[in-house]
Amino acid sequence: MFQAIFLVASAMYATSLEPDVKGCNFGEIYVFSSVECPIRIANPTPYPIDLQIDPYDSGDAVVPKSMRLPAFSVGEVMTRILVDNSEGEIKKYFNVNLGVSEKQVVVRGYALSALDVLRPTIAFGKVSARAKKKEEVIELTSHELESFRILGISRRPDNVDVRIGLDERSLKAGISNNSYWGLLDDYIEILINTPHQKRARIHVTGNIEGDVAPAANPFWFGVVTKGINSSFLIPLLSSRGKDFSIGEIKIEGISATAAVSACYPERPGCEGIRVWIADDQPHGVLRGKLLIGLPDSRAELSIGLLGVVKAGRENILAGSNDDIGEVESWAPSIFNSIEQSFAMPVDENFISARNSQSRSLLDDNDRGPMLKWQVLEEGGVYGYQIFRSEKEEGPYVRLNDRTILAKNEKTATALLYKWRDGSAKIGHTYWYYVGVLYKDGRKGQLSQPQMTLVK
Repeated sequence: MFQAIFLVASAMYATSLEPDVKGCNFGEIYVFSSVECPIRIANPTPYPIDLQIDPYDSGDAVVPKSMRLPAFSVGEVMTRILVDNSEGEIKKYFNVNLGVSEKQVVVRGYALSALDVLRPTIAFGKVSARAKKKEEVIELTSHELESFRILGISRRPDNVDVRIGLDERSLKAGISNNSYWGLLDDYIEILINTPHQKRARIHVTGNIEGDVAPAANPFWFGVVTKGINSSFLIPLLSSRGKDFSIGEIKIEGISATAAVSACYPERPGCEGIRVWIADDQPHGVLRGKLLIGLPDSRAELSIGLLGVVKAGRENILAGSNDDIGEVESWAPSIFNSIEQSFAMPVDENFISARNSQSRSLLDDNDRGPMLKWQVLEEGGVYGYQIFRSEKEEGPYVRLNDRTILAKNEKTATALLYKWRDGSAKIGHTYWYYVGVLYKDGRKGQLSQPQMTLVK
């Protein structure tokens, strides 16, 4: 009787177990780089399991993609994460097919940028195709080294002229091609001389208004559910109210088809483009481009497409590749202002003498200025960086290779931080300040520069 009960209980226990899948955190890397991070899978059942692992992002990879995991064993697969131009916290999703069920696992990390400004942008605004083109200037800075320079331009949009300024820190750009109409949403890629990042991107935006334009640009097509045939109509209007011809139609960035369709209601100087969204693409935020040839004007019209695709029975995968956050970042307001973090000096001095009893968090050397600061609120904060200069006016250069991570503790008292500059030279005067790094990639200055003489 006891044996029968034991066997039944064992069988019930075994069938209730499920494989456990754990993601990983790859730490910090710079944009335009890749990193490896293992996913661990535990099989607590008495049966082998055949696994299939696939990344949601086509730029990521996993090795091996499939494996057989023996009973009562633990295995690992190695993911390779490609970080393009997405600063801040990174979340990469992988789907693990366990045969009878599926699980989603997240690989996390943080992407740093050598540039001081988050996603630098040249915004032309609305530009008439007939007007004389104006030139926009953007100046770039980096606290990665004193002698920051732009070394070259490796890519630019076809309809944008760009050159490096004489100071080798700025770019001058202007729209050059009158035959390109509509939404300009592209980027300039430059080569830079920072030690950990060799290239950077500058977003270029604008709306070049020609004789033919859509009702809205970019065009929001809404939420599309997989498995349901969804289409939408984009009306094109002539500013002169005259009929016009439609040439070649191309779609980039989205799996879809398009064809000329009548406007509704029909009226002179209006042609419609109907777009059908296909099912063979990942769910999440979709962003693409519709390119329409206008042979009468010898021009090409560009229309941005923006929408969401979700699986039939699932909600949108929140934060998948951070695309949803990227769409939110287009809004004019900034979600977390720098004022969310409040710094206050410790005791009377922001920087204490070298013989302080406190030791550095990052350096075993007990010599050098000890920086101390307190933070009252860390909403949205990822960590802190230390900057130093030999002059109050700068230039300031970042000292700590690794970010001092925010504690993010729920406490009614201020959080204490300290860091020692073991590279400071005796007899030299330095100016220091603490910088704050936010989870979305933004950078700010937490404190005003303070002076100390190293003794």
